[in-house]
Amino acid sequence: MVLAGSPIIVSSRYAKVLRDIAVQSQGFTDLSIIIPVYNVSPLLFHRCLESITKQDGISAIRYEIIVVVDGAENNQDLLNSGLLDSDSHIHVIVKSAGGVAQARNRGIDEAIGRWILFVDADDYLPDGAIQALFNETTSNNADIIVSNHARQHGQNQQLISYYDEKKYWDKTDSLNFIQHVLSVGSDQGTVWAKLFKSRFLKNSNERFDSRLLNGEDQEYLVRLVRHMPNITAIPDNTYIYVYNPSSSVRSFNNHYLEDILQTVNVIDDDLRRSELSQDVFNTVFGLYCLDRLLLLIMNWICNPNAPWSYRERRMVFRETCRNTHFAHALKTVPLNRIDSITRRITLFFAKNNLFLLISFIAWLRHRQLKH
Repeated sequence: MVLAGSPIIVSSRYAKVLRDIAVQSQGFTDLSIIIPVYNVSPLLFHRCLESITKQDGISAIRYEIIVVVDGAENNQDLLNSGLLDSDSHIHVIVKSAGGVAQARNRGIDEAIGRWILFVDADDYLPDGAIQALFNETTSNNADIIVSNHARQHGQNQQLISYYDEKKYWDKTDSLNFIQHVLSVGSDQGTVWAKLFKSRFLKNSNERFDSRLLNGEDQEYLVRLVRHMPNITAIPDNTYIYVYNPSSSVRSFNNHYLEDILQTVNVIDDDLRRSELSQDVFNTVFGLYCLDRLLLLIMNWICNPNAPWSYRERRMVFRETCRNTHFAHALKTVPLNRIDSITRRITLFFAKNNLFLLISFIAWLRHRQLKH
């Protein structure tokens, strides 16, 4: 759906009334693209926006771009850039700062598309991405369509080919998709590179948990999958995730362990409420815990910006590995279930308390990402 004229800034009840009138007069649109924005540079946002509006075949799709500005005070550069006035498909929502979960929830509530696509403001779509996803909207009565993606470090891109062919999960076996959502190092727990049927999302009454500051995507997807959707996977690359060395994930956060453990505990509870068998639960949750431990090792314990000496890092490492969830996973989950040799070796060293070797691997990894 194309809203005529300038984008609607939802800052009052009158603006909301105008949007409702537009919806009633023109009907629902095909696609709502939700972009949460927090302190992103106008240059990166422009790249993101252009990757959407210049997609092959996009003119044949009625769409809206919902830009949720998470706090006006932290986004003045973008608000003053003119980019939000550059396309009549853009629908801008300026809300008080509350985090990405709240921003995405607001986007879901406002969306009028039959399908919903999440895009982060500093990432972008490869050409043909939307068409590849939309080609599957009528197959298998899909509620969720998932795909491959690429990771970009500087000018270099690495294609993550998780799906080598089309795959399907119907309502009878969609719970098995949880193992992909919680898989190690695959990015399958993100909401990007996926297309969601709006009716399914809204009827599920599930929303992102705004209490969670890390891994809220995975936790949200676990709850969604418990509603037994029809899921289609395609081998196409539909998303470019851009590695940002200054992001909240990589910059040192003294509360990182606390944030991760909060999400781990919530997902533990989510899984126990599902109908997974005990064996599947133990394996799936154990692998997820190992993935979280790897994040802690690389982004927190061995973070170059951490204010710790080597001795202090080693003490923090040992204490972290003693956590009930992590210790149980290291003890019970076979490391041959981990695809990556580097991750498998790192976890083997963690299991045997060989922190010197882990710190060397982490140093190499950070040096690689820096360049």
